[in-house]
Amino acid sequence: MMTPASEGNSIWMRLFRPRVLFVLALSLAAVAMLPTWLKRLPRLETRTDYRVTWSQIELPPGPKELPVNLPQQLEQMTGVESLSLFDERAAEKIAWALSKHPWVQRVDEVRLAFPAKATVRLTYREPVAIVERPQGMYPIAHDGVLLPAEDFRTSSVKTYPQIRGIHSSPQGAAGTVWGDPVVESAARLAELLAADWERLGLKAIVPATTAEDAAHVRSWGEVSRSERRREVDGFRGPAVLNDPVAPGDYPAEKDHPAEFVIFTHSGSQIEWGRAPGDDQPGEPTAAQKLGRLNRYVSEIGELGSGYAIDLRHWHEISRRPMTAGRGVPQRR
Repeated sequence: MMTPASEGNSIWMRLFRPRVLFVLALSLAAVAMLPTWLKRLPRLETRTDYRVTWSQIELPPGPKELPVNLPQQLEQMTGVESLSLFDERAAEKIAWALSKHPWVQRVDEVRLAFPAKATVRLTYREPVAIVERPQGMYPIAHDGVLLPAEDFRTSSVKTYPQIRGIHSSPQGAAGTVWGDPVVESAARLAELLAADWERLGLKAIVPATTAEDAAHVRSWGEVSRSERRREVDGFRGPAVLNDPVAPGDYPAEKDHPAEFVIFTHSGSQIEWGRAPGDDQPGEPTAAQKLGRLNRYVSEIGELGSGYAIDLRHWHEISRRPMTAGRGVPQRR
């Protein structure tokens, strides 16, 4: 039978065995060297396959004017070349940067994957019209948000509905709303007419209050190259007859939805009335007006020259000659 003293001696003897001492020494050495080993290990967050660059972000196809250097623009805008996959907010940061770009309306999802890759699901802003102002040509989306004019070639500008006779100037840079309800209403009307614009031979959307002045102003496409060089420098449009004013300076525009006239290439004018979203009781809806206009063209064959075609009546379309010597039909 072992006494407590002999049992203690036995434990110490086992501890001081060469194998045990070797394991203890190895463990102590490992603990001592651990900081050095950790410093020598490669940092995964610095490896390229763990860092997402803007060019490694997969974006859905967008409008034809969408700039091809969008990734470079995002890098310039953020000042960040890449993001680590170990960053818990990497997807959030990518979504935030994209949401600030003028061409992006909404970011729905950002997915990160290894090796470094990001897949984005988003909605782009689609251009619906070009606003002509003395200061230049302003592309806008359906909600009146400005799009970068430098992304539009002169040849592509002609393919979009034109909006003329706008008194106000944009209140911000690309990616912000114009700030004038008349422009926003005109943009909604342009979006409605976009699919039928060329087929119907439409030329420009103009607020009824400025239609007479706008009728005497040529569009950008009607100004010759030599005239453009003489009159403007860079990407600008022809002057209109009115000086720019701030939105809301016109009581009629502030208190009542604007009514619009649509110019045609053949020389007639369509009295459209209020834009989609501004419909009033007693006036046909925008969809009803468009249906009437399409039926009119299918039955008559063309919109003709020198006519005022009124779509605002509840039961019928009226057509009458425009008043001689004036740019718009006389109101009855």
